[in-house]
This record gives sequence, C-alpha cells and structure tokens, in this order.
Amino acid sequence: MPTRRTFLNQAGAATAFAFAAPAVRAQTRTTDLDIAIVGGGVAGLFCAMRLSEAPNTRVGVFEATDRIGGRLLSLHFPDLTSQTAEIGGMRLRHTDKHALKVVDEMIGREKLQDFAYPITGYYLRGQHFSKLSEATSVPYGLSDRERAVIARGDDLLTHVIDDLNKRASEGTLSLKDTGLWELLLQQRSRETYDFVRDVLGYNSPLSNWDSKTAISWFERDFAYKTKYFKLDHGLEQIPKALARAYVSNGGKVHLGHKLVNLRRRPDAGFDLTFQTEAGQTSLSAARVILAIPPIAFPSLINTEVFSGDTRFARAVKSVHKVPLAKVHLAFDQDWWTPRNLSVGRVITDLPARQIYRWGVDDLSGHALLMASYHDGEMIEYWEALSQGSTFGAPDWIDRATGPDGDPIAPSMRQLLPASDRLVKEVWSQVRKSHNLSDDLPNPVAATYQNWGREPWGAAYHLWGIGADPKEIISYMQEPVPGMHICNEAWSVSQGWTNGAMQSADSLLVTKFKIDPFV
Repeated sequence: MPTRRTFLNQAGAATAFAFAAPAVRAQTRTTDLDIAIVGGGVAGLFCAMRLSEAPNTRVGVFEATDRIGGRLLSLHFPDLTSQTAEIGGMRLRHTDKHALKVVDEMIGREKLQDFAYPITGYYLRGQHFSKLSEATSVPYGLSDRERAVIARGDDLLTHVIDDLNKRASEGTLSLKDTGLWELLLQQRSRETYDFVRDVLGYNSPLSNWDSKTAISWFERDFAYKTKYFKLDHGLEQIPKALARAYVSNGGKVHLGHKLVNLRRRPDAGFDLTFQTEAGQTSLSAARVILAIPPIAFPSLINTEVFSGDTRFARAVKSVHKVPLAKVHLAFDQDWWTPRNLSVGRVITDLPARQIYRWGVDDLSGHALLMASYHDGEMIEYWEALSQGSTFGAPDWIDRATGPDGDPIAPSMRQLLPASDRLVKEVWSQVRKSHNLSDDLPNPVAATYQNWGREPWGAAYHLWGIGADPKEIISYMQEPVPGMHICNEAWSVSQGWTNGAMQSADSLLVTKFKIDPFV
C-alpha cells in the first residue's frame, strides 16, 4: 500500500498549483464554512489537515500575512543550498511524537539528522574557556560546592534544579506562587544565578515565570538524555507538508486575511470579518478555531464574542511573551576550518550570546554562521542597531530560497536583510568570542529576525507565576461554545513546534471527537 508520504508526493501538479496559485490569496467573496481556522502556522495547518480528512466538511484557513509557517522559517542563502539558515525554530526532540510522525509519513525520516553542534568554547567576563571544567578559576563568585560540581564536568544548572526539585518533593521548599528567578535568588547567590544564565546561553528560561512549571520544563526539555534533531533543508518543511495534505483534501489557504472582528450569529455559529488588501470581507462559520499567537487576542477581547469575559482576559494574560532573535552571516569561504575549528557553537555573555558555526556548502565552499542567537534584554541591544542602510548586495535576498527552492515571501524579503551597523557589531563580537585577532573574510550577506516584533509578538511563551496550565489549557479549548483556541502558548510543551501540534491534537480529540494523531 502506498504511504501517506508517497500519496502526497504524487498528488500531481494540480494540487501544487492550487496551493501556490493566486486563487488562494486575498479574496473578497463571502464563503460559508463548517469550520473557519484563523492562523496558518503549525497548529492551524495541523487542524486543517485533520479536519479536512472528513468527507463533506468545509474547512477554510485564513492567514493574516503573505506566508504560511508562522515561526518556522528556513532560508538558503545564494550558493549555500546545502546549508540551512533556520531563522525560526531549528530542532526537534526525540520525544516530539507528533512532529516526528509528520516527518516520517510526509517528508521522510532520512531527512532527519542529529543536531550535532557541541559547545567548543566559552567567552565569559573577558576570559576564554574551551571547557569550564578545565578552568583554573571560573570568574564568578561561586561556593566551593558549586565549583566542585563544575570541576567534575557536571552542569551546575542541572545540579541546582535537581536540588530545588528534591527539596520541593520533600516538603522543605514551596514552589507555590513563586517565580523561578525569585526562587533562585532566594536559594543561591546572584553570582550563581548570573553564571548559570550566562552558561545556558539563554536569558528568558531563568526569568520570573512559574517556578513549579519551570522546573518540570527544564527536566523535560533540557534533560541530559534528550536527543535533538535537525531537518535537512529546514523545519519549515513541516507546515508546508501539512498545507499540502490539507490542499490535497480540497482545502484552501487564504493569505492576507487579518481577522478584525468576531460576532455570534443569531441562529448559530459566527460571523468573521477580515481585512485584506482589497478591503474588508466577511464570512460565516459554524465553528471557529483561533490558532493565532497571544499578541493577536487583545484586539479580539473587545469584540462581541469576548466582551466583558474577565476569565478569558485572565487566560490571555496567563503566559509571558518571550522575544528571541537570530543573526545569520553568509561567507564566500570557510574561515574556521583553517583555524582548527569545526561545526559547533560558542557561548558568551556578550549580547551575541550563542554563536553557531553551521557548516560549509558542499559545492561552493561558502560558509554559514549564526552569529547571534539571543533573547531577553539582549533583544533591546540588537533592535537598536537594526535600522539604517542594509548590508551586502541589494539583490541577494531575491536569490535566496525556502526549503523547496521556492522564493522567500515578499514580507520577509523586506524584513530579513540586516543593517550595516548591526553586522559590523555582531561580527566584532564573533571574533572576540572566538579569540581571533587575525584578518578574516567579511560576510557577503546577513539576516536579522526578531520574533518579538508584530505580527508574532514572541518566539515562544512561558507560564506566568501561579498559573494552572491544565485548567487554562482545558478552558481555552472552548472558552465560548463553538469557539476553540490552540497554539504553542497554551500547551504542555511551550517553546516547541511539537507543542503547537499537541495543542491542536488535544483540541481535535476533545472537542471534535477525532482519533488521536499519535
């Protein structure tokens, strides 16, 4: 029997055209649907694929921007087709059952590769370390016990989290209504906090979000046994595969449709009004799935459907929006191999934070560097440098492609090119972090993307202090009869592509009585 992947790959030129053709873009005609799905990211497209499998079910997907995929965006620089710049999400875990099933059945397990980018060095407080365990003096005011943990090669953050969790399970420490940052400062020194944050490479996971949920999150998502994967040619293949399946079932993706109003119909169902380039258009749907990010909800709270609903307003505010940004630099030659460097990454307390040497193109010899992977307060630093004249040849972005060789969406072609000022500063920090003072080739192209900008509002989300994830997730599945919400923000796996699919699958099983995907 042919596999689902084989069927989708052989669906024919008509299906491919149906997805790419102008017919799926902004339209002004009114359409009545059984289910209107607002949001063309992973959660929305997953719902669309599954719901459209039922015969005689009219499903429509409406996306505010000019592209699908949400916060998954994979780019190939010119002459770097074998190396993928993951502008958004970049890896999967071995526990991501929903995402891995999509890869297996619709993309190909052979495209899954180990995410093998070991830490090859640290640059902290002006000192370089190849391994922290070999440092004669780590420049932080740590206790003797903490230094002993580092000296034997163990991760201090894991040690701290294990200690907090053990004491909480024993009843000697309360996590109730306490933020993680608050808890760490109560139990350890500020120097310890700064060290574990700097070494982690991220600022936001150690911010003041719900400590009970945070500790479970660290144990699950950053456990030493977790195995990570990348997807050859990019994770953006996942939403594109979901969209192809949905279109092959007869569905349409309507791009350039921003939801601006919701209203209950007198009989049953809802009226939705969208803003398009051609003006406003309305349609009716028996049921609505909002697969949109939290930033989009404040404007909807004042609509007739949610007006005066204080519980819904509190649920919207139950998660923190976490901005995260990346800077990618493309080079026309490999500068790290001659200097005895390989693929890998450097962690620094400079605003660049994490620097990944992705790899070298098999044919051209061009090299790809993620020169900065940062979050938290570092966002403000780089955002201030993001304006002004753009770096590199003005047409390189027009020659860049997505994972299937397709052009980059017009909105992203305008947004992604980095500024001269930003590139100059990040390249300086890369050289300093690598302790390289000799002449190096300059980059030839560069991107900068801050996912904290609109329309995304965040790269991922974290539960607020005192939040009850189980109760809130259940409530958001149907806060209003016939109105459903699913996304990564209100999920059991925040911050991951799989969280969006888990949220969508749980909604479909609970409220639409569809068999579980996995």
